[in-house]
Amino acid sequence: MIKKFKNGCLIIEAIQFEDNAKSFAEIRDWVGRKFYYNYQTYPFVFLETSRHTFWGVVKDDWIVLSAKNCFEVYRPIHMEGWEEIK
Repeated sequence: MIKKFKNGCLIIEAIQFEDNAKSFAEIRDWVGRKFYYNYQTYPFVFLETSRHTFWGVVKDDWIVLSAKNCFEVYRPIHMEGWEEIK
């Protein structure tokens, strides 16, 4: 589920990867083809960022639509200090 978070005056949207098919499909629907898996070479899920770099995504990582309107991977520790907006 896509959630909104606030830290100071910044607001982001994020969804946590749960390492299952349902979570993968939900993120893929939101992000598009930039979120994919490669089980032939590496058993990993990847996110291609706006800088054309590839980030490995593991369970509990957050896919974030930043204030700059680009997708990034945040480790759980990076989400500390962000307050969920309900």
